Amino acid sequence: MQTEALTNSMIRTLRTEAGAAGDSETVTACDAALDGDTDAAADVARIITDARAMDDSKPFVRVEVQS
Repeated sequence: MQTEALTNSMIRTLRTEAGAAGDSETVTACDAALDGDTDAAADVARIITDARAMDDSKPFVRVEVQS
């Protein structure tokens, strides 16, 4: 299975999309991840990975937090 490292750009994109959708919980997780919270970053990576799993238009690539 392919993996990709979680980036601040990914987090900011998710934060913007979550904010537009009114998902304050995800916005909060993104803010914490951008502030260096590793648990929040893992949550954000899971959210992005779950969303990618539902998109059949592209090959699936799991997002992971790199240490």
